[in-house]
Amino acid sequence: MPDTCTHFDHLQDQKLFDYIDHLVLAVPDLKIAMDEMHQRLGIQPVMGGRHPVWGTWNALLAVGEATYLELIAPDPDNHGTDFHRPEIFSATEAPRMIGWFAKCSQLESARAVLDSEGIQIGGIKPGSRVLPDGRKLQWQLTDPEVMVFDGIFPMLIDWADSPHPASSAPVGCRLLELHLEHPEGGAVTRLLAAIGISIEVQTGSAPCISAVIETPMGTLQLP
Repeated sequence: MPDTCTHFDHLQDQKLFDYIDHLVLAVPDLKIAMDEMHQRLGIQPVMGGRHPVWGTWNALLAVGEATYLELIAPDPDNHGTDFHRPEIFSATEAPRMIGWFAKCSQLESARAVLDSEGIQIGGIKPGSRVLPDGRKLQWQLTDPEVMVFDGIFPMLIDWADSPHPASSAPVGCRLLELHLEHPEGGAVTRLLAAIGISIEVQTGSAPCISAVIETPMGTLQLP
């Protein structure tokens, strides 16, 4: 997947935040990435927690009231062998935005709609991580190991009664645009619309996810 997209559409409106839960920026080293994001954005991401089942840990910063940017990397303190890291949470030598999560309070209903469209997203999975203060966040999400349209179609997530991570993440940045591109852009757009997400996917030569974020340092394109 290319690191950046070549063009953007007009700025999205407030509905962007109705759909986007968070953007996933997979990085090889979390602490280095946190420092780099601080330099680029002018905001220091805060440590989120660890995901033992995936062998990862993360850091967050808010880009909306209930939307955030997640930096995720291999957890150097997880020395076990029983975890499995999905591709969406994996980076090689450079940061990459390979996926995103959409808000969905009716996961089973959405899965049924996608199944009727011939799209298999796997089972609904539980997720959790322990916060630095010892509290535990819990959520449900569609299987992160099943990438639909190369990750351009989002994973779906429901935080239920857990506090949304954006509410306690550092503020000062705001998502202005999410650009999605895929060789089958029209098909992805129609699939999103089938579950009530009005975001257009452009048709391009290769899958690509990129975002424009307003920061104290100016407007920035990620990754």
